Amino acid sequence: MISLLEVAERARSGRKMSDKEWGLALFKKLQELIVRHDLKQEGPERFYDVDDAYVDALFQAAVDLLDEMGVYCTHTHRTITFSEDEVREALRENPLEIKIGDGRDQRVWKKRKIEENKPPGINVTWHVPWSDELIPLSIVVRELVRHDRVDLIEGWMYARIDGREVHNMASRAYAARRAVSKVREGLAMAGRSGLAIAYYPILTDAFSMLAPLDAERGLRKSDGGFFTILPDLMVEEDLIGAALVYNELGCFGLSGGSGAGPWGGSVEGRMIESTVGCLANWLVYRDTIIGIGGASAGGDFMPRKAGAVRTQRISRNIEGMQWRSFAVQKALRSNTNQIYYTGIWGWNRIYYDMTSEPYLLRVALSSIRSTILGLNFRVGATNPPTHTNWVIETSDATLKSNIGLEDFAELSEKMNKEKLNDHPIQPVRQDQRMHIYGKNPNAFLAAGLKAYDWYKQKPTDEYIKAERKARNYLRDIGLTI
Repeated sequence: MISLLEVAERARSGRKMSDKEWGLALFKKLQELIVRHDLKQEGPERFYDVDDAYVDALFQAAVDLLDEMGVYCTHTHRTITFSEDEVREALRENPLEIKIGDGRDQRVWKKRKIEENKPPGINVTWHVPWSDELIPLSIVVRELVRHDRVDLIEGWMYARIDGREVHNMASRAYAARRAVSKVREGLAMAGRSGLAIAYYPILTDAFSMLAPLDAERGLRKSDGGFFTILPDLMVEEDLIGAALVYNELGCFGLSGGSGAGPWGGSVEGRMIESTVGCLANWLVYRDTIIGIGGASAGGDFMPRKAGAVRTQRISRNIEGMQWRSFAVQKALRSNTNQIYYTGIWGWNRIYYDMTSEPYLLRVALSSIRSTILGLNFRVGATNPPTHTNWVIETSDATLKSNIGLEDFAELSEKMNKEKLNDHPIQPVRQDQRMHIYGKNPNAFLAAGLKAYDWYKQKPTDEYIKAERKARNYLRDIGLTI
């Protein structure tokens, strides 16, 4: 299998291109691959009846893209390409399972199969800055890992610490080490000292990634780091170096992005990008827990004239998105042994009323769907423990009730018609995490505080009433919960 040293070398020897040249070339190549592999097709009536030939063609398009264009290094402005033989050899060496955590908190994560009757792995929180002005981080961690089904916790990064903004080298190192030590304090308070931590830095560079490596107070070899492909299939030279160190220490890599960006153009182009991103996460960073890709809303990409700034018109309701996302996932499942997870709907990055019945039913629908699709779970963005508990309970109910893809299609249609059509999802107004950088950082936790009291360690009466309604409805439609 190609080494990370060789990947780093190619980042210095590949084809030189500007960012804009890369984007335009990527757009053209994706459109060429769509035609070459006949990907612009009408899908099946039922999203899960995707033709195997289409799935194979999509995967081959992804392999061709890695061979003919590769990925783009943002630091060196050069491409990193991989031959088809290198790609397929690397995929054969994917571990079928990985051990994370230590002692009695050690867990084994495996690739789950579609409609597999085994519970998913659970990873809580993601991509959240923090401030000393908020609830003490150790208390938050203690509450989030109380459920014994939680296998992994993603760490936080401090935006402000000790009254200072985190911006220079010294403050970055200090904040990185403090963030991990506070997570470990919280794990100890919960009696789960060995639980695996995935570290996410304030800045994605080698210095910030390596600063908290410390078996006594920081990251241990049973922990991991967050390495991920950027939109437009871009990678970072610093992170290749940091990934090499993590890999040699025995730490795992966790990825969150699938590479789809504005240069993908049509939805089929973004499907190829999403597939490539999952492969590149392993090739470039050795990530072993991968955020699975899918179809995302494409758009007509039209440069207005030579040298013009790129524009994009987003269509939010493209027909066939469900079967297209399933095609991406099936292409990856059929051709790799990678361990995949997905984010469960309802995260605290967007303000939702977490004490409403429609909110809880939408969360349940996401949990049910992801369970059936054979994915592990990424839960919340510092959502309260009530959210994690509800996700796990509805997932377990799915397995107990033996719900399959065909059942899900009927159940989803019924839930939307009876409970959710009159409660549309509110448009995104602001990423709630940005409050932490503003004058009122506590606003970030406002929605969650309506549902759960972090200090008294119990859900609110308002939440309990809403959950009772949602639970009764799910029972009425046949879920064993």
